Amino acid sequence: MQASQAPAYGDAASPDQIAYILYTSGSTGKPKGVAQNHRNVLHFMAAYTNNLRLGPEDRLSLLPSYSVDAGVMDIYGALLNGATLCPVDVRAAGLDGVCRRLIRDGVTVYHSTPTLYRQIARELSRGSRPERVRLVVLGGEEVRGEDVAAFRRAFGPDCILVNGFGPTESTVSLQYFVDPDRDTERRSVPIGFPVERTAVALLSRGGRPGQVCGEIAIRSPHVAVEYWRNAEGTRAAFLPGPAGGRERIYKTGDMGRLLPDGTLEFRGRRDLQTKIQGFRVEIGEIEAALAQHPSVKEVAATVWESAHGEKRLVAHFVALPGSAPSPDELRRLLRRRLPAHMIPSAFVRRDALPLTPSGKVDRLSLPVPELTQVLAGAGDAGDSADPSDAVERDLADIWKRVLGVERVGTRDDFFDLGGHSILALRMMADVERTFGVNLPLATLFESPTIERLADVVRAEAASAQPPSPVPVPATGSFSSPFVRALAERLSAVLRR
Repeated sequence: MQASQAPAYGDAASPDQIAYILYTSGSTGKPKGVAQNHRNVLHFMAAYTNNLRLGPEDRLSLLPSYSVDAGVMDIYGALLNGATLCPVDVRAAGLDGVCRRLIRDGVTVYHSTPTLYRQIARELSRGSRPERVRLVVLGGEEVRGEDVAAFRRAFGPDCILVNGFGPTESTVSLQYFVDPDRDTERRSVPIGFPVERTAVALLSRGGRPGQVCGEIAIRSPHVAVEYWRNAEGTRAAFLPGPAGGRERIYKTGDMGRLLPDGTLEFRGRRDLQTKIQGFRVEIGEIEAALAQHPSVKEVAATVWESAHGEKRLVAHFVALPGSAPSPDELRRLLRRRLPAHMIPSAFVRRDALPLTPSGKVDRLSLPVPELTQVLAGAGDAGDSADPSDAVERDLADIWKRVLGVERVGTRDDFFDLGGHSILALRMMADVERTFGVNLPLATLFESPTIERLADVVRAEAASAQPPSPVPVPATGSFSSPFVRALAERLSAVLRR
């Protein structure tokens, strides 16, 4: 199916014209542009609206980037219902700032990935609850029973927790309304039942439907139009539906298991794709980038997962004889080629990589590293130094607790020790509680060592100035006559 051309300026858009293109990384490492038309976007928003009972009185959070489909859900969920959108820059506000905004802005629908939610829920459980939040909507990663337990501690008794599933190619596909009394004990919370005009099948490796456990395939008239200018990728992922017409089948690459009550449980990726902090991560991209180092002979990347569900990337490599690149050297190489969420937390040198009988790398046989030991030695030994005063000692204690390492030096880089944006938010929240200074997240990127961060903390404490208020965007509702007219016009398009 070929996407129709964009309308001329001033012309009304037809249902089949492209509304947006969002890029996501493909298995080859080349970005894939997911093209969605107006008809599909309106369908997703109708399903989201009807299932969650969104209305003009709601106030929706906007925490993700505008360039991902989670942002599409929040933006159009507010716009097409005359509701209010409450955008928050998580990096600028910090965890405590996000919690304050949820309360101050009277947010009624909270939406994020489970990774960010866990940090927000931890902060909320220590202070005031956002009593007006009636829905907590999670998606993009696996939700665990411990997330349900955290929900009960952080939000009001009448609040409802919703788990969802929908890749960029089919934004709203399945939803599950969590039962806090039962689902707290689950290892993995179900992703639920298909939404209206959507059917789901589990496929065997040979593509046969009707499996109890298999690849999740979505059948609907509203899956993505195509991968933009990628005919081969489109043919591989999108198949014609049995009924013909607009109905097609999208093979997600995600594995699922059918539960006795008819819901689906997420069972990971079919290939080596995973998600870290809500971002798709292609293991092959990391390996290809590391293999470009002249001293690396072989490499395999894996995902280490803690008992609490936190995921970190680990790179196993074999060096050429007579050479031994340091972890810092490999990190510097990857930083020039990959985004921050794809930089491994640990680099483990191996004498050889285990192989399967067919000669492929046997990832399941790779030894699981003691991650705390690996991260504790991540920095160059020559750069490590002991804390010199109480401020540096307190910061070192915070870093060890947040990063899960046994020792840090004052000149060790937070991100070289395995830190990432979510851990940085948690660390800065601990800094505020310990020292009474409210520092933006950007401070850590500018001063990523204890030595430099301690200088900032001392200066802020000495100035004794109250923290700058978090900027609050205009809270005017999207319920103006103009927007109501726009919503009515778009709804009419949907009924065509």
